[in-house]
Amino acid sequence: MSKKEKIFRTTKEVLKTAKRRKSSSTRWLQRQINDPYVRQAQAEGKRSRAAYKIIQIDEKYKIFNEGNSVLDLGAAPGSWTEVAIERAGGFVLAVDILDMDNIDRAVILKTDLQEEDSVGLINKLAVEKFD
Repeated sequence: MSKKEKIFRTTKEVLKTAKRRKSSSTRWLQRQINDPYVRQAQAEGKRSRAAYKIIQIDEKYKIFNEGNSVLDLGAAPGSWTEVAIERAGGFVLAVDILDMDNIDRAVILKTDLQEEDSVGLINKLAVEKFD
């Protein structure tokens, strides 16, 4: 069985116990366990399954061009930022109120976008206009 076949297997895994969990939490966890994109993200070392969503969007609409500068707002956990670096390769600024692990070739700014000075910080960090 190849690596890809293991990721997209069709048998469902069932949670062994649901003690102290709400039924909605149990359903969410069940979906996560059986989601093929979650498995693929884990197998490929991506930060989340959201990476595959932005890849699909780029394949359909060609949103990234070589050398583009990208501003990623609400960037945590950083999977879209990683894809932007891979596909655009230009300056990438990731902004979020949450902490993020470092990402090679990206500038990460931890700030609340609702604060007035956050736009000024973004403008100071922007080397060039964002595409």
